[in-house]
Amino acid sequence: MIEEQYLTKLKSLIEQKIGKEPVKIFIYGSSLERDNFRDIDLGIEGQLSARQISELREYFEESTFPYQIDIIDFNQVMLWIKN
Repeated sequence: MIEEQYLTKLKSLIEQKIGKEPVKIFIYGSSLERDNFRDIDLGIEGQLSARQISELREYFEESTFPYQIDIIDFNQVMLWIKN
C-alpha cells in the first residue's frame, strides 16, 4: 500500500504540473492493496489535452519519484469502449 508521504508528494507534483485544471485524478491497481508493488497506476478524467497528459508522463519519467507512474487517460478509454 502506498505510504501517506508518497501520496502527498504525488499530489504536490501533479498540482505543480497541471495546476487547478478541472480533472479527476485517481489511483487504482495493486499499489492500493499490496505492500510489494513496482508502479502506481494513475487514472485521469477531465479536460486535459493529450499534450498535457504527455507532458505529465514525461515529467514523471524524469522525476526522482521512487515509483514508476503509469498514467491512463480515461477519457480515451471511454471513447474506445463506446466505439
